Amino acid sequence: MPWSPFAGRYEAAPDGSLTGYYADLTRLIGEAAGLRIDYREYDSIYEALRSVGTGETDMRVGVPDLPVLGDSLLSDPIAEAGVYLFVRNDPEVTLTSENMRGQSIGVITSVLRPPAAVAGSGADVTIFEDAYGAFGALVTGQLDGVVTSFKQATDLLRSTRLDYRVKISGAALERHEIYVAVAPGRPDLLPPINAAIAQLKADGDLERVLTSWNVLRPASVPDVLNVGVTNFPPYQIITDTGEFTGYGVEALRDLAQRTGLTLNFRQITTNEWARGPAQGTYDMLPPLSITDEKRAVMDFTIPMQQSPYSIFMRRGESAGISALPDLVGKRVGVAANNWARQVAMRQEGLDLVIFENAEDMLASLLSGEVSAVLYATQTMERLAEVDGSSEQIEAVQPPFTRTERAIALRPGLSSIRENLNAVIPGYLSSEEYQNLRNRWLAAPTFWTASRIWLAQVIIGTIFVLGALGFVVLILRARRVAVIHARRMESLSNRFGAILNTARSGILALNRDGRIDTANPGAIHMLQLPNQIWPAEWPDNISFLDPYDLSPLEASSDPVRRALSGAVLKGEKAVLTTAAGADPIHVHVSSSPVNDPSQPELSSVIVLEDITDQESARRMAERASRLDALGQLTGGVAHDFNNILGTIEYATELAMERTDDDGRRYLRTSLGSVRRGAELTTRLLTFAKRQPGKRRSVTLKDVFADLRQLVEPVLERSVTLHFDEVSPTLQVCCDPSQLENALLNLCLNSRDALVQDGSAGSIHVSAVVTDDLGINGRPLVAISVQDDGPGMSPEVRERATDPFFTTKSARKGTGLGLAMVYGFADQSDGWMDVLSRLGEGCRITVYLPMGEQIEDATPGATASTVHMGKGETILIVEDQPDLLLMLSEVLKSLGYKIVSAPSGKDALTLLQDGVTFDLLLTDIVMPGGVGGYQLAERMRALGIMLPIVYMSGYSGIGKDSYHSVPGAVIAKPCSPAELSEVLRRALG
Repeated sequence: MPWSPFAGRYEAAPDGSLTGYYADLTRLIGEAAGLRIDYREYDSIYEALRSVGTGETDMRVGVPDLPVLGDSLLSDPIAEAGVYLFVRNDPEVTLTSENMRGQSIGVITSVLRPPAAVAGSGADVTIFEDAYGAFGALVTGQLDGVVTSFKQATDLLRSTRLDYRVKISGAALERHEIYVAVAPGRPDLLPPINAAIAQLKADGDLERVLTSWNVLRPASVPDVLNVGVTNFPPYQIITDTGEFTGYGVEALRDLAQRTGLTLNFRQITTNEWARGPAQGTYDMLPPLSITDEKRAVMDFTIPMQQSPYSIFMRRGESAGISALPDLVGKRVGVAANNWARQVAMRQEGLDLVIFENAEDMLASLLSGEVSAVLYATQTMERLAEVDGSSEQIEAVQPPFTRTERAIALRPGLSSIRENLNAVIPGYLSSEEYQNLRNRWLAAPTFWTASRIWLAQVIIGTIFVLGALGFVVLILRARRVAVIHARRMESLSNRFGAILNTARSGILALNRDGRIDTANPGAIHMLQLPNQIWPAEWPDNISFLDPYDLSPLEASSDPVRRALSGAVLKGEKAVLTTAAGADPIHVHVSSSPVNDPSQPELSSVIVLEDITDQESARRMAERASRLDALGQLTGGVAHDFNNILGTIEYATELAMERTDDDGRRYLRTSLGSVRRGAELTTRLLTFAKRQPGKRRSVTLKDVFADLRQLVEPVLERSVTLHFDEVSPTLQVCCDPSQLENALLNLCLNSRDALVQDGSAGSIHVSAVVTDDLGINGRPLVAISVQDDGPGMSPEVRERATDPFFTTKSARKGTGLGLAMVYGFADQSDGWMDVLSRLGEGCRITVYLPMGEQIEDATPGATASTVHMGKGETILIVEDQPDLLLMLSEVLKSLGYKIVSAPSGKDALTLLQDGVTFDLLLTDIVMPGGVGGYQLAERMRALGIMLPIVYMSGYSGIGKDSYHSVPGAVIAKPCSPAELSEVLRRALG
């Protein structure tokens, strides 16, 4: 089985196993077909797929019918995947595939080309390189729709929790089936594979896996939601009469009533419960513990409760036991499908005994077969109470782990999730919920109803003969005391549950500004030390303006305003807790306390942590800005390349018709053309319209060249240090871009030191890290560090924004760090900025370690002109001057010429039967017929002649999939380069 690293599809786990969509699908089909799978790694997806067609490997699972597969045999279809139009989930949005004319539509480049429904719709199409930029523009209203595959869209929308803000409009624009591709020499594999596919479809296992990995579009929201219930007291209980009850079931019923949902509860097995809700089985589960494994296959609401898990031992045997390491060497019981088992398996040295149910596990503990059991605290306590063994066991304090419990839903129910999220906070603070929680989750009390009755009988028997009236008074007093105690306990439990469950920070302030009370959320957020309340407001806590991170004036400080009696409603602010700590973005709300019984209280403040939402918003905003800048840069560079190509060919032709002095001037002109072409190449790489020319480059040589560039421009007060690096240490990237990036960083450090007015140093180093890049090789960290003034938090926050600079207008453009950031990302690495005021700045670029040098672009080093043999070339180019010069150059090379000024005109020539030997076409042309579309129409007419593509920004590499392959040459190119590519294509 061939594989290559592909995020979310094929990823290598730390233990060497493979995870991801393709890995899971391969494992499922391989096991069902009785096959043993051995994996062979390839550097790229293209090479992995090609290996099946050439017979190097035996099969590949989950692929469409692609030309790169060659003569591979295809199994029965596994499933049908689709490309859809996504729009904002707004009743006012009426955009469909039938009315896209004049609408702004984004198409992601992983969709090979806009579907026919888009290309011929008259829509204003914008190309995006990734889903972040496209969907960020959609939800902010910059686009009317986005066209991409269901999987790519849903992977992003589910991970960012934006799925409820986007919907699919209409049916699929395109559909394609996926198969198991089998090598031509292995037809024996097809019968067991086809049988496995049929069986997995019948069992529903195939649909479950494909839906969980967002390949298939899930069913729409049903009128009645099926809820799976298994016996798990006190959360889920199935009585002897078949009634469904328990804390989780009743809470879900209450929430359904508040949101207008219709639920159908049905019993499921523990294995069905462990697999989670899925299409075709059931839709929801009552609140259960959230784990990373469950998040991968389920969708969760906001948490409703924290669930502690404890070590249970026989009473009197827990001395010296406080955590899992204390149980090493002992027999420990765990339940098969329980979170405690997963935690216990991470602790080495435990002798685990697996039980199918909690009842058997408790019995084993009581009989001494195991020394301890691990289980949900409240569930085990309730089970022991029902069993009558509460006095025989005890829970070790504190619990060894805690999880948050939330309602689980199958994929495709984001609207249900958001409806539940809207009412859960209010429900958790209601008396209805507190009564439910006390009923099912309150700790067992000694004074149960039976024990109180027994005590009353004994007391009555003792005093009945002597003081019947006195007994009556005592019983009445006891009854009143019990009722009062229960009321106080209920009130205290209610108040404590509200504070402890809330994830937001809740504080009560005294009139002197001290903190009277704080819930766990506030203690964690503000990093308050454990102390007795009331306590002074910490000196290190301050609020900043959310837009420029400047300290708020006293009149704007939310705490001061709350103390003065102001009512705050979700105001944005940034909270700082300690020097060097990351700021926390919060919504601040407050209300004054007007209760006469609490005269010392001034106000209650609620702090809601919105840091994750703010980061997601900024990421989408930055992606949109960078993409817009990239489109502008790419468009300008593309047109500039056409102009350079015209100049180059005109100059080459003029050199043949002038004397030696004239040729000297013309050669100078050609040199300027080549430098202009190199500049546009860098611009296109920054704009991500064209990949850099990667190869392995030795860092020792790069550092030596960099020293020669930097030292002459440094002031005497600035010293430059380079760490020694191994002569064999290499990184894989575009060498010129790496040199430019490091030069940029050194000059930035120089400017910071000079601006500070003090002597300083610049330190350049490189080390190999333990992290692996997407090519499976270690990452090399290249750092440029200075001891200058450093950056403030607000400057560090915007350091990589395009056109943001702290220099004067004549000294900086604000593109330096943005281009370094883009170079690192384009090279499959990343950039890290570490800086504080007064502590200098360290910027580190992480790049993949070097590997074997890749082949250069065809013709890139050509210097010999290869003459034609009288063949006819059909040239298609929409720039008239370039078309004229290109025709003249090819005539001078010995070719006959037929030309067309657009794709449509060329298509007319093809339909009229024009004769030629090779098609030379631009890729990007107006009128709806570009180079790729023209090539497809040409093949459809049965014309199988060779094709060479030209483009000012192709971005086409050996991994690109387009239906009609052909050589690609970048504009501008010299006549020698062009002649070599043509001769190679003509054979």
